[in-house]
Amino acid sequence: MAGVLAGAGWVSEAERVAGSFTDDSWRAVVLAQVAEALAGVGRVAEAERVAGAIPDNYWRAQALARVSAALAGAGRVAAARRVAAEAERVAGSITNDSSRALTLAKVTEALAGAGRASEAERVAWSITDDSWRAQALAQVADALAAAGRVPEAERVARSIPYNYLRAQALAQLAGALAGAGHAGEAERVAAEAERLARSISHDFSGVRASAQVSKALAAAGRISEAQRVAAEAERVAESLTDVHSRVQALAQVAEALAAAGRISEAVNICVDNLHGPAWRFAAYELIEMTRTQQIEAEWLWVFAQLHSRRQVVLRR
Repeated sequence: MAGVLAGAGWVSEAERVAGSFTDDSWRAVVLAQVAEALAGVGRVAEAERVAGAIPDNYWRAQALARVSAALAGAGRVAAARRVAAEAERVAGSITNDSSRALTLAKVTEALAGAGRASEAERVAWSITDDSWRAQALAQVADALAAAGRVPEAERVARSIPYNYLRAQALAQLAGALAGAGHAGEAERVAAEAERLARSISHDFSGVRASAQVSKALAAAGRISEAQRVAAEAERVAESLTDVHSRVQALAQVAEALAAAGRISEAVNICVDNLHGPAWRFAAYELIEMTRTQQIEAEWLWVFAQLHSRRQVVLRR
């Protein structure tokens, strides 16, 4: 609510709503949302003021990182870089190792989004937690690939210690290469990503990585390979015994199948296996995917199938 008010220009009202929370942590969370919303509509000074007024270092750094990311998304690169630097400075004062690592990963994401890949990589390597460092490096690799800095992107991707994140980073790189017209390089990197995906243990992380690899293969024009990887991911997802993990994994598979052209199979997964938010999210991904591809008849068919077979009104 407070974020919506801020985005609509009702800053005082948004801050009043945030101030009505008696719990310090919740108030900090809401103020971070207000700051992010203000940055998203270009009200940089107010966004920085709200974020800077948060007393808790962790939430202040998180808010600043969110502001930086919003500024980067709006093309305000210089401001995004400046705010990210402040977020990094505040994050350095966080005493809890896990919280500091999480926040620095968010700073890395903001810097990468602002096109400051070298600075983002420096911050990523400063993260002491292996898991968060790996995720931050994956963000850096994606940013470098998007900027066309292929050798650097590949170098960073290969430095990621976890197979599933390395596979995802290489898959994203393959997609970027394909989009830039480098078919041969895209094929080489996509093949390596596929090999890595196969080597990952059969769990949710493996399904997620395989789904990302499948989508990248499809983007690189390797449709048959994309379909094969997605089909294997579906088999693994269906074998998961934890219900929550299975639902989340199948949602990822549905997206991958749709990207590989298997729209009807993706719809079947949504209707037959998914429930609640996971189903709604996957359904909208399918609708938006076909809309983006401008396949009007297919988009209408997907919407009709999802609507009639579940008998619900889709709402965001």
